[in-house]
Amino acid sequence: REAGISDDEHFVLGVLMVRDGLTASRLKASVSDLLGGDIASALDALLSRAYIVKADAADGSEIYRLADAGRDCALHFLAAAKAHEANVSERFGEDEVATLKTSLRALLSASPGR
Repeated sequence: REAGISDDEHFVLGVLMVRDGLTASRLKASVSDLLGGDIASALDALLSRAYIVKADAADGSEIYRLADAGRDCALHFLAAAKAHEANVSERFGEDEVATLKTSLRALLSASPGR
């Protein structure tokens, strides 16, 4: 990867982009279909790079939040994905891309654990 992060780390950043301030167990539940295992090493790596920070929630639980560097990294990946999607759309056409997206959503929703 260009930013030097693992797929696991990328997925954790992506989840926190959508829902910042999750506990480790909520993060694990959010990415379990993609990672299938423990996310502790991804959290440790992201913490060591200062891409995420630990904080205390109002209920006293420990949550993870995106730091500015993590948000920048996640936005970079999002921009690259959008550019790739635009490239694919040019080659295959909007109708085929829409059909592919629908098929992928159906496949993901049928995945175990969903």
